[in-house]
Amino acid sequence: MSKKLLLQTNGFANGHAQKPKKSKLKELEVMQKEIEQLIKQEQKEKKKQHSKKHETVVNQPAKEPLITQLLSLAHDTRTKQQQEKQRSLEEKVTQLEKHIRQLKKENGQLQENVEQGNWEIEDQEKQLKRKYPTSNILQLVKPTLKKSNNPIVMLKNLKDYFVFKREYDKSVRTIATSKTRQENLTTYKANFLEAHPKHLIIGERYLKIYYLAGVPQECSELLYFKLLASPIPFQISVFVEPTTNGDILKTARRRISALETVQMQREQKGLIRDPQVDKDILETTNLAENITYERERAMIYGFYCALEANSLEELQKLEKAFINETEGMELVLNIYSYGQEKAFRNLFPYDIDNVREDRVIESSGAAVLMPFVTKSLYDPKGIFLGTNVYHNSVVFFNPFTSRNNNVNIFGVSGAGKSVTSKILASRMFMQGTQIIIVDPEGEYVKLAKQLGGEVIQFSRNNGINPFYVYGETEDEILSHISTLKTFFKFFMPEKMYNSALLDTVLIQLYKKSKKQNFDEFLKLLKDSPMQEYLKVLYEGSMQGIFTSERRLDLDSEFIVFDLSELKKDEKRAPAMYLLTAILWNLVNTLTDRRRMLFIDEAHMLLSDPEVAEFYRQLVKVARKRDLGVVSITQDVEDFLDNELGKAIITNSETKILLKQSYATLGLMDKIYPMTPEEKKSLGSMRKGEVVIFRENEHIGAYIQVLPSERDLVLTQEAQSHED
Repeated sequence: MSKKLLLQTNGFANGHAQKPKKSKLKELEVMQKEIEQLIKQEQKEKKKQHSKKHETVVNQPAKEPLITQLLSLAHDTRTKQQQEKQRSLEEKVTQLEKHIRQLKKENGQLQENVEQGNWEIEDQEKQLKRKYPTSNILQLVKPTLKKSNNPIVMLKNLKDYFVFKREYDKSVRTIATSKTRQENLTTYKANFLEAHPKHLIIGERYLKIYYLAGVPQECSELLYFKLLASPIPFQISVFVEPTTNGDILKTARRRISALETVQMQREQKGLIRDPQVDKDILETTNLAENITYERERAMIYGFYCALEANSLEELQKLEKAFINETEGMELVLNIYSYGQEKAFRNLFPYDIDNVREDRVIESSGAAVLMPFVTKSLYDPKGIFLGTNVYHNSVVFFNPFTSRNNNVNIFGVSGAGKSVTSKILASRMFMQGTQIIIVDPEGEYVKLAKQLGGEVIQFSRNNGINPFYVYGETEDEILSHISTLKTFFKFFMPEKMYNSALLDTVLIQLYKKSKKQNFDEFLKLLKDSPMQEYLKVLYEGSMQGIFTSERRLDLDSEFIVFDLSELKKDEKRAPAMYLLTAILWNLVNTLTDRRRMLFIDEAHMLLSDPEVAEFYRQLVKVARKRDLGVVSITQDVEDFLDNELGKAIITNSETKILLKQSYATLGLMDKIYPMTPEEKKSLGSMRKGEVVIFRENEHIGAYIQVLPSERDLVLTQEAQSHED
């Protein structure tokens, strides 16, 4: 038995392959027989062992339970295998059903696409079968001459070319004179267009078309803007296309040679050289060099303009105004005589120049001669400032909508700074903004009185108490002590100034009594050298200006601090600083409304480093107090040559530049990046013309004074000059 079992369980025996296995049923029968024999042997042995005890051993044959177990085991195994196969088959059937449904869906979509494609193919076939009216001449192939270096081949090609050319010309004549072509020919005529030698009549409108014949040597970017801003009705058409540099260089060299020949002929005749010819030679040479070194590109530029009117008389009037306008800009525009209808096609959006009255210019010149529209400055919640220089749109300005509320107004004397600042102050006052003006020259007194404001004048009889603290907290007192220490620096040499001693004396002064004055302050200084210099404020030539008991209030909506009676700068500069510091302390305590602080002659606050640092801090944190600081000065160099002055300009989002002196044009890049042409225009601006720099943009504008404002913002001299 064991040998048979080993043969059945082992794959190989003695190195030889196993014999083919019997069927499982036969194996079970053999196993059954062996089991029965074993059972019989065991029963015999048991009988022998228990024979002495006369015990009856009940033989329970194991045939049925063992066979049943084996059969049930085999049955369970087969059942599990069948169940697993059934499950796998069911899963495969489910997957196949899903796949079949997907294929059916895709098949339906493909059928729809096929039907759509068939419809499109049928439609395309119909379109291809349609016969369109066309010219048979266009179907002919024009013969071309094939060139060759071999003279025999060249003669042969020339002979063939003439033969094909005669046939081509004959075919063209045949088609042109055929009856079929004449029958299919349809003539279209615009009944509403009537052409005259120098104008057109289109419906009820009269048109006269010009072309650009000459431009100034140096063009400004405002050239076309001024033309477009004029009230003359017209249409324009511009054609710009690049050209090859080689052709332009050849033309330039030929022109230079011709001009040099003209000059040589003049010299041979004993004449002097023509300056205009020398100028043309220089310009052409510069053009050739710029193109050669790729600093510029040559562009073909064409400009056409059509005047419009309702009658011939109106057209003639507009023509005179148009010629005057263009001549003032040094533009030469000629009428395209006996070709108005042809030139009229240039106004159509076909990008075809039918006239070809163009010229070669450099790429930088072409960029300037493009009539682009500039951006406008329009804030609905702002104040009306004026009109745009370029296209006459209105300019509405609101400083409280930008990143900060500060404004700089720079310009030479007489350019219109005061008028600009007065317009800002009066119009913002009308919108509910409180206006506070530090006025060194008394220019705003009349404006404040007419608007019902308050004028606070400073003189010997109406001074200010520098020791008065507009607050009661310890921080406010210490802050005011710092202000006083800087204020006293104006009246003594730097070598005599002792900051520590002043600090000690001022602290003792405010601890001693609530009512501080110069008498108590000078007693505490005792024998200090500073006492002699500060006595000037109490007993000397400045007495009364800084020894008054008056305190300042900001109750009025329009306040002007008039410092005009402080004639000398040694009085005016410290008064401006002290006044500005006091105003700042007042603004810190009252933040329930918008305020604009105008500081005229603001460069005076840059004379001392500590004063300039205070001024910079004032401008820097003004936005947090809902305050805007307007700095007005004609000495731009004081700001641009000072690091703190540059910081003040940087912290001012809006800059209004009027006419500048030519000496300061080189410094304008520190305010805002500008091209040389833009800087040059700042030196030639008219009175009342400004450039507004705001949020990385600059806009040219004319400050407009309304008739109702003439008495408010203009002096009598200015009014008589305008009249």
